[in-house]
Amino acid sequence: MEIRKIRPEDTKKVFELGKDAPYFCGFWPQEVIEALPNSKDVASFVSNINGDIVGFVIAPYSRTLKKMTVENMFVQEQYQRRIYNHKVISQHLANALLEEARKLGISRIDSLVDAHHKAVIKMNERNGMGFHPSDYKWGTKKIDY
Repeated sequence: MEIRKIRPEDTKKVFELGKDAPYFCGFWPQEVIEALPNSKDVASFVSNINGDIVGFVIAPYSRTLKKMTVENMFVQEQYQRRIYNHKVISQHLANALLEEARKLGISRIDSLVDAHHKAVIKMNERNGMGFHPSDYKWGTKKIDY
């Protein structure tokens, strides 16, 4: 199992995995996913097992604000409880993200999670990220062009 930054050849699989994920608050258009490998303001990592992408994390950040937001973390169901080097894949993805945040000088990480998905909230609290429950509610407005 390998955790690494997303590459151009990973984007199609990441889009396929993410577009139907039941616990996301929506997912990015394919052209956004295709831009991730060259992004200067989004940290994105994949989990690769024997040449197959089985998970990913996407987190935009601002160096000016010293803030990162975990927007999407996904691991295919059949891999969610498998242990690799004493941790589940989501923990490895979280660790890669934390390491990147430190390199970037980020001092705060928020996580955007649908409030109805208690399992994902629990995962965020225990997967090494150490998120604490919040009373804040995010609003969303889609801008049409």
